[in-house]
Amino acid sequence: MDVNTSYKKKMDIQSVNLINVTISEGVGVIEINRPSKLNSLSTEVMSELNQAFDELENASEVKVIILRGAGDKAFAAGADLAELAIANDTFTFMRCMDNYFSTYTKIMELSKPVIAAVNGYAYGGACALAFSCDYVIATKRSKFGQQEINYGFFGGAAFFTKMVGKIKAAEIVMLGETFDAAEAYRLGLINKLVEKEDFEATVKEACDKFMEKSPWALKLIKKTIKLTMDSGLEAATWYEVNSLALCRQTEESRELLKEFIKE
Repeated sequence: MDVNTSYKKKMDIQSVNLINVTISEGVGVIEINRPSKLNSLSTEVMSELNQAFDELENASEVKVIILRGAGDKAFAAGADLAELAIANDTFTFMRCMDNYFSTYTKIMELSKPVIAAVNGYAYGGACALAFSCDYVIATKRSKFGQQEINYGFFGGAAFFTKMVGKIKAAEIVMLGETFDAAEAYRLGLINKLVEKEDFEATVKEACDKFMEKSPWALKLIKKTIKLTMDSGLEAATWYEVNSLALCRQTEESRELLKEFIKE
């Protein structure tokens, strides 16, 4: 996939491109660019990441978004622990944590599908960041984990309880041990588990499949899934029924059904 043509924007912070944003052929790519720090998620990175998602959400030419990390070692190695170490004031630390949770929510509330392309480490805040996306592709060498407990605090307890249930969430968050991509796949957290050499082709294939689908339907599916997670089955089912009726009023749906009948 050529993501270096058509449009490219690099956001400069202290002469370092912490986030690279690229648009090409309907695909928006957000790359976390701190390879020397294993793409760790500083406050500045999270701020720029939020801006990047807003930018691609508002770009009419973008149909699908990829989130990835620069380099060959990490998707992102979690929070910048050096920054957290000096965030001793309670409200400063709370603001740092809120940056993460607001980004997870933003991803789930975007109207466009977001693919997490994970090659390497995805720890702490980056672990939940990847699994907040709609579709996760990971190389077999990738590793995950919520290791905050090893530094005297914790992260992801609520999120992982919702994703994998009470017992497994307790293990992930309380023990702070890493787990490999095969285990993440077994838990249903990964959609595609591939060899490194097949990674880019698999990401492109997923983008192509999403590009073929109705953007209206994708948007409403995302909203239905988020509502189910937040409010339960009854409210989400009511929303889904109404959403289905809206989708059927689109010209795209009418034409596709006409084509099916002709066949």
